[in-house]
Amino acid sequence: MRGRGDLTLVVGLGHEASAAAAVLAMSAGAGAEVQPVGDRRGALAARADGVRREIPVVGVFALEAPNGIAAAAADLAAIAPDQVWAAVDVSRKHDDTTVWVRALDEVLAVDAVAASGAAATQTPETVHQLGLPVLWLDAPPSPSPVEQSLVAPSVRDPAAERATRDGSGRRGGARLWITAAQEQPRRIGWGRAGSDAEAR
Repeated sequence: MRGRGDLTLVVGLGHEASAAAAVLAMSAGAGAEVQPVGDRRGALAARADGVRREIPVVGVFALEAPNGIAAAAADLAAIAPDQVWAAVDVSRKHDDTTVWVRALDEVLAVDAVAASGAAATQTPETVHQLGLPVLWLDAPPSPSPVEQSLVAPSVRDPAAERATRDGSGRRGGARLWITAAQEQPRRIGWGRAGSDAEAR
């Protein structure tokens, strides 16, 4: 999510999508901007704007309910983003979250989960049952087996980051956390540096 016109789509329930998108955009650097993207026309306009202004774009697609993917499937597929994130509030019922995230994954392969709300539930770890890389937008469950803070401006592929960052893991900017569930990411990355990112 660093090239001009690159489109990363964040899907979530209500305001959770826009909140997560704002954090990811700030984290990506390169002047990334959040824009609502609801269909193919919106996606093309967002990409064109990104190319013209030489910035990547983080699109927001807000769902009204957990069962909303079916009705939105055609529009989601037509958006054809470069990367897809599911914005998940872990304090919501896990069964409801599973319904829409799995449905989304069938339409647009989900690259990762942008999770929040760990402090508001006794079972935040259930998000890992989704089987996707998890990036915490706020403090992760504590204690965490691998609680490492990342700095978003340089974040690319988590595996590459772990191999290259300094001892503190701090790079400045918004603080995000990865957890042990990200040891084998599918296609996560802001840039194209790591093999997982290139596989997309």
